[in-house]
Amino acid sequence: MKVGIHAKFFMDWGGGIDFLRILLRGLKQIQKEERIELVFLVPIPTMQSQIKYSIKKVVFPIIKKNIIAPNLNITNLKQSFSNEGSFEWVYYKDTLSAFKQICIQHKFEIIIPCFQSLGPNFPIPWIGYIYDFQHKYLPDWFSKKDIQMRNKQFGTTLSEATFVIVNAKSVANDIAQFYHHTKSEIVALPFTPLFDLNVYELGDLVQKYNLTKDYFLVSNQFWKHKNHNTLFDAMALFINTNPAISLVCTGEMKDYRNPAYIDLLNIQIEKLGIKNNLIFTGYISKQEQKSLMYHAKAVIQPTLFEGGPGGGAVYEALGMGIPVVLSDIPVNREIESPLTVFFESLNAVDLCDKMKDVLNLSRMSAEELIEYRFNSEKILGSTISHAIADCKSSYVA
Repeated sequence: MKVGIHAKFFMDWGGGIDFLRILLRGLKQIQKEERIELVFLVPIPTMQSQIKYSIKKVVFPIIKKNIIAPNLNITNLKQSFSNEGSFEWVYYKDTLSAFKQICIQHKFEIIIPCFQSLGPNFPIPWIGYIYDFQHKYLPDWFSKKDIQMRNKQFGTTLSEATFVIVNAKSVANDIAQFYHHTKSEIVALPFTPLFDLNVYELGDLVQKYNLTKDYFLVSNQFWKHKNHNTLFDAMALFINTNPAISLVCTGEMKDYRNPAYIDLLNIQIEKLGIKNNLIFTGYISKQEQKSLMYHAKAVIQPTLFEGGPGGGAVYEALGMGIPVVLSDIPVNREIESPLTVFFESLNAVDLCDKMKDVLNLSRMSAEELIEYRFNSEKILGSTISHAIADCKSSYVA
């Protein structure tokens, strides 16, 4: 079976790359049962799209708007998959007609995942993808145009795709709530960490960030729904009995949609008197993030909304066998792991208590992590395999 991995719209943002990596690991499980050829389909930006992106890079920061469709970065994509094996890379001009032609030419039997609908008459079976419904739950974070764009995109996919994959059962539930008459079969992928058995050293990061011996790590954007304010309240309580432990915060302290929130966080930090127990790294490389994560006592994820269980930091932390303290929102509750400790999402006292509890959890041994990976990725592969088989058998072009 020849499978086209549709990289468009995933290839230049961290969450999209991570999703493709998880999907790829599931597809590789299918290779153990049958002969399967995996091919990345990568668009080459047109001159028009490159000019448009260059203008956005200048104008959008001025008007405090985020770039929804970033520049297509082929180099970053290939580097991100350098440790995942060798695959064929097929490039095409970034138009639907060119994409259709290349798919026919290479005789793909299935295209997955499709961020946007390929249409009901596309000559090859394809599986759609829907990420999350943040615009329904946090509409103030989006312009009317962005909300309309999401609603149109999701509605089109759900009316034209025979099968759609999603990151979590909660997203499948949202589809059932917001789209009562969809014809699509919705397949929720099981939570599968991004397993990584490598050993990471801190090296000069100890001096670079003035790290204490013991620290927690929170690796989120500084957006309001990431709930840093509850975490800082909990940290103030925690250091009353554990003054030597610090909290390392990665990411730029910016929220383009809510700049006043950062000012409030700074005021909160001063008022709580926890500044000496906080370490802000700013934006860092993936290598540095992995090293800091590997040596943390635990990763804390206080988020109030995610499209997939825990968000990227939790996929990576559990993939390295590191304990996680996690908010108890429904999507996070889909994670089943002895390394997770849940707290009431807006309760700083409960979070403080769970931060104490997690200190007694040991990280997974290499042997346990290998077994965890084998079982998780096998289930993921089976889920994807059934979705592909059912899509192919029911497809009518």
